[in-house]
Amino acid sequence: MMQRLVMRGRMLLAPIAGAVAAFGQAPYELPLLLFAGLVAAFWLYRARSGGPFRAALLGWGFGFGYFLHALQWIVSPFLVDVARHGWMAPFALILLAAGMALFWGLAFGLPAGLRHGAGWPWRWLGRRWNCCAPIFSPVSHGPCPRRRWSA
Repeated sequence: MMQRLVMRGRMLLAPIAGAVAAFGQAPYELPLLLFAGLVAAFWLYRARSGGPFRAALLGWGFGFGYFLHALQWIVSPFLVDVARHGWMAPFALILLAAGMALFWGLAFGLPAGLRHGAGWPWRWLGRRWNCCAPIFSPVSHGPCPRRRWSA
């Protein structure tokens, strides 16, 4: 029960951290708030409990808050003739932010999924060259040759 409440709290903090990070964009230009939002996102990611789906959901929440605040200017053209086009403004902003947040969700969920045993996709291709030439050996170990990414 307590773990569920903690996870819901993190899911509520992720969009807030994203909105804070959006203050680093124009017209505010506050890079310290961008840094604070990204640090909060990193902290939420590291403190999460659960698998890759929860990590992706956390990333999606961060991206949704970020894009919801950073793309608020997108509603301005809809306010020229409010009676005619005003009804589309919330749909444009919310759906655009939700769609673009999928990239943040992918960025959070993919590494978590790979860490849980799926392995790097190029690992087996790199393993093929281990017997042939020592120069290709680091390819099988991923981007960091000193660390094995999967068993």
